[in-house]
Amino acid sequence: MATFTRLELLELDQNNLQGSIPEELGDALSSLYYLMLNRNALNGTIPNSFAKLTDLKWLLLDHNALTGSANVVCSIPDLRIYVTDCEAGLFEEAAEIECSCCSTCCHAQNAACNMYDWNANLDPIWEY
Repeated sequence: MATFTRLELLELDQNNLQGSIPEELGDALSSLYYLMLNRNALNGTIPNSFAKLTDLKWLLLDHNALTGSANVVCSIPDLRIYVTDCEAGLFEEAAEIECSCCSTCCHAQNAACNMYDWNANLDPIWEY
């Protein structure tokens, strides 16, 4: 994976992405502010390299099939919005992910959770 040292926003919401998140993602996108991988078919665990995304403000990983701990990014100082599938199911099924710092916990069966249009305006000139 190439290194995108100046990329600030990666929005891949609802792109039918499948497979695991590459470990290299955290290394390659070091200046990322907004990472939206929600509403895909990603599986596996959240890469440990995500701890290197120290400028991250938003991380949306909900409505995937990720498992394990989501705490790898809990030490990121400016992370304000962090959404994963850390909510127990309607019939007391265990949460898919364990998270102690998520701002919103969803569950795959709750289709209404985090169904917002997230817009990150990085450059006001594009509004004209």
